[in-house]
Amino acid sequence: MMKRTLLVATLALMFGVGPMAALGTAAPIELNSGVFFTQAATGESTGRGLGVTMLNDFALTSLGIQADLNLLSFDVQLYGSTNGSDTGALFASATAVLGGTGYQWWDIPLNFDLLAGSSYVLHFRPTVSTTNWLDDGGLGLAYYHDSGLPVDIGAFRLIDGEEGWTPPLNFSNFVHADLRVNGADAAAVPEPATLLLLGGGLVAARVRRYRRRSA
Repeated sequence: MMKRTLLVATLALMFGVGPMAALGTAAPIELNSGVFFTQAATGESTGRGLGVTMLNDFALTSLGIQADLNLLSFDVQLYGSTNGSDTGALFASATAVLGGTGYQWWDIPLNFDLLAGSSYVLHFRPTVSTTNWLDDGGLGLAYYHDSGLPVDIGAFRLIDGEEGWTPPLNFSNFVHADLRVNGADAAAVPEPATLLLLGGGLVAARVRRYRRRSA
């Protein structure tokens, strides 16, 4: 019975089954410099976003914004970038109808693997560029000042805030909205080679213990 239990545990470690597979799953990560600037509820007709450079691989599953939104259609977009302060190719996008129920987080599913050492732009915008997308009677957007950047938060190095509806987006010390991401930081997930070594070590230790008892 002991041998069978050890074998099952070892296979679970080697192939990512059971509790080990949950490693790397994290709570939403709020991306701001921590230097609060102002709260605005008027004048929005374009998008807002943030340029980042990745410190670790990150499996992105959604991008969201904290705001008091009118009930409208919105896009989230992921662009490539050379340095987090310019806009490259569009890598991924998604659309959803959001808003109308007050100040809160609004997330749109967006699946993409962000790679360590690469830079990207995370962008949130109304589907129609001429639409005022904030509720004038509410809190609007919380803005953070770029004087606090760059700053590291988890797998993300925040480089520059941006605004605009289509590229080229405007960078260079724009205050940025309060964005957040959901996903899994690959740095917290053991690599397959590491799991094999760990599993092999457990098996070897068990064999040595068995031989000593049999001697």
